[in-house]
Amino acid sequence: MAKAKLGSLNVAKCYLGDTEVDASMLGALAACDKSGGTAPSTKKVKIRYTSSDDLSGLTAYAIGGTPEIVDNGDGTYDLQSDDPCTFIAIGNDYSDFYEKNITKIEVIEGSTLEKFYDDTNDDTSTFANIENVTEIIVDNKLSSIKSCLSMFNGCINLVKIDLSKLDTSKATSMVSMFKGCKKLANINFSNFDTSKTISMSSMLAGCEKLVSVDIAHFDTRNVEKLNSMFSGCKLLTTLDISNFETPKLNKIDSMFKGCLNIVSINIDSSKFHTSSVPNFSSMFQGCAKLNSVDISGFDTSSASLFNKMFYGTGFKTLDISHFNTTNANNISSMFENCFLLTHIDLKSFDFSSIIGMNSVFAGDSALTCITNIDTHSIAGVKKNMQDLFKDCTSLINPTATEIAKITAVNGFNYTNSNPCP
Repeated sequence: MAKAKLGSLNVAKCYLGDTEVDASMLGALAACDKSGGTAPSTKKVKIRYTSSDDLSGLTAYAIGGTPEIVDNGDGTYDLQSDDPCTFIAIGNDYSDFYEKNITKIEVIEGSTLEKFYDDTNDDTSTFANIENVTEIIVDNKLSSIKSCLSMFNGCINLVKIDLSKLDTSKATSMVSMFKGCKKLANINFSNFDTSKTISMSSMLAGCEKLVSVDIAHFDTRNVEKLNSMFSGCKLLTTLDISNFETPKLNKIDSMFKGCLNIVSINIDSSKFHTSSVPNFSSMFQGCAKLNSVDISGFDTSSASLFNKMFYGTGFKTLDISHFNTTNANNISSMFENCFLLTHIDLKSFDFSSIIGMNSVFAGDSALTCITNIDTHSIAGVKKNMQDLFKDCTSLINPTATEIAKITAVNGFNYTNSNPCP
């Protein structure tokens, strides 16, 4: 911090407006800049990058404004503009910028910024894909943000982030916002306003170190897409989305895929509307420790894809008696490798439109009973039924009496012929 001598005292530089004040003017100390000697910014936009590599020779890019890069001479570089701009970044060449040894980014001023990722210009970004950054801080309120698309996507070494001054009340997209932030263990969402957000696809996908997330206040009434939102959150153990009200939802495939350690997902299925969702594939795939979830209110009447929906989950029993599969065409591997699953009732399943049924129950070694298979509708399914019951070593014949019609299908075998209890 810059110091000025005053007798035996060391005091920080002080400013009145943009003018430095003589440190001997003790009465002016109240005007000292709290950042420790840096004059308040007069720039419309200023983002400071800390880097051991020289950034001064790179190109500044902006939508609107007059962007420039200033070398502060202390290992920091200011990307700034005297005029308002809606987007600003350094260059658009990965080899010239994204692999530089940038360890910290600080948003000092950015009230006119509307986004941090420009997908119209070679995916140029302010933060995304900067591989070495470990800390990102927003110092001043960002009140004009309309999109958080890929904001921190690919910041693989990011461990600390302060977004307390990020105003998201106008943001319609949070797609891939933190995707691939592999080392980020905590994110404070307490100030997030999601009332206008339409898509949260892959928002936290690949956040492998994220151990908990509090999004109980999220307003999802305008959200249409939640697909892959938590995909790959390997250390996440519990998740409360019981407040999610989704009247406009149309995408949820792979929403929790790869959440290997999750044991509880709190969903209020009376509010979590799925009537317009066509694809449930891989929704819970790989949730090996998940043994219960409320899906009683799921409306699947519009769905055509269920493949791998419960693949590799920890369910012992699964109530899907209300599932409507009238429009389904693919249920391949839907329950594959559910090692603990013992019984399933398929009384609501209509197989007449299904063309993909391979490996539906493959690897379900604890499965002893499947009841109420509609063999009239299943009889017409003659392709892609390979390994339907492969390695179901405990399976007892289903109660349906016409099972003989399809016993010739590869893998459609049972360990004994006793009826289900």
